[in-house]
Amino acid sequence: MVQIPNDAYVIIIGAMKCGTTSLYNYLINCPEICACKTKEPEFFSEDRLVHQRNPCIVRRYEELWDFNPKSHRYVLEASTGYTMYPYETSVPGKIHRYGLRPKFIYLVRNPFDRIRSQHEHVARRSAKFDLSSSLTRDRYLAISSYFLQLEQYRPFFPKQSFLILDFDELKSKPQTCINRVCHFLGLSQAPMLGTYQAFYRSPSRPEAFVGRHPLLRAVCNFVPRSGRRLGKQVLERVFRKRDFTEEERAAVLTRLENDMFCFQEEYGFDVSKWGWLQGRKASVSRQIA
Repeated sequence: MVQIPNDAYVIIIGAMKCGTTSLYNYLINCPEICACKTKEPEFFSEDRLVHQRNPCIVRRYEELWDFNPKSHRYVLEASTGYTMYPYETSVPGKIHRYGLRPKFIYLVRNPFDRIRSQHEHVARRSAKFDLSSSLTRDRYLAISSYFLQLEQYRPFFPKQSFLILDFDELKSKPQTCINRVCHFLGLSQAPMLGTYQAFYRSPSRPEAFVGRHPLLRAVCNFVPRSGRRLGKQVLERVFRKRDFTEEERAAVLTRLENDMFCFQEEYGFDVSKWGWLQGRKASVSRQIA
């Protein structure tokens, strides 16, 4: 097996529901980047169930790539479980102890949109999920605490090892984002893209509902297109997307406030477009290196 240099790793560390799959699929078009055998290996995650579901189980991290030093400069993977502190508590330390010196790419999104998307994701995966459950659950808020997640890495890796990308920019100006990544990595040529394509789109809840019922799937094959369209409209009304109440929105603004301003102060990301409008300095809990 060819040895991969410890600084040749590029890891998209999240955040969940922020376009990591689309970014990954854009970047593997670059001839200097070696794609992982599975996009989301979660090799350093503590959750063993993640590994059990993974179709590509390896004992050594470097076995995840067919690296060719003659053509490849970097290897790439994208595991959103790497930014789920405190539910994943030791990922950065494991990466550091493994001897790696990676480049990290972190995608962020309007926390309200990200939380709502995660809520929909969970609802699609479980028919028994309570759609009225709160959008201010601790897990949702933790994953949207972007400064908190990055803070877990900073004792091990310097600030210049991280590139922050905005989901909205990836969606509207994908080529601009790819150019930024290639500049960050020192790559000479960025892959040229067409219009934005969502490489991974979770099925809607009506689609997931039909998918779980073989009889409905069979019936759909005999229903004319107009009938399927009407049925979809009916199901979409039944499975209306859960939106924030005024109380929940206020709670998110309050509970994420300090994290958002810390994120803005440390990484220069303008959070005012997400609703945090106060121009104050955040209370950073450590001495910035």
